Amino acid sequence: MTRPSQNRETISFGPFELIASEKQLTRNGVPVKLAPRAYDILLTLLSRPNEIISKNDLLAQVWPGITVEEGSLRFHVAGLRKALGDGKDGARYISTSSGRGYSFVASISRSSASAPSSVGPSAGFDHYNLPARSTAMIDR
Repeated sequence: MTRPSQNRETISFGPFELIASEKQLTRNGVPVKLAPRAYDILLTLLSRPNEIISKNDLLAQVWPGITVEEGSLRFHVAGLRKALGDGKDGARYISTSSGRGYSFVASISRSSASAPSSVGPSAGFDHYNLPARSTAMIDR
């Protein structure tokens, strides 16, 4: 079974590249582990760079249809900042507007490329954050 090629948008900022269709963030080519909610927050902030996104808008985007306390948002933004190294060596990515919300403040660039077509029965299965298959048995 052959699927048509998909548009693969890459968002670059600092040493990072985010491939939205694959939910993959890399730093200098090395995968960066993000919690799913932190990834969704990053994607939402990147969708409107240099614009303050209110806490309520972020909560609605990241937790649709669920009532969540603002503390959860702060927790995941803190984890995102840590993963990005925000504040280290002068790197600034996320700005907080006290009482209002957050904004992504680093320069970004976007590029698109067509992903190659997938062939085979697993063409519709995306391998998100799965470890590589082990080739040798280590222990029982």
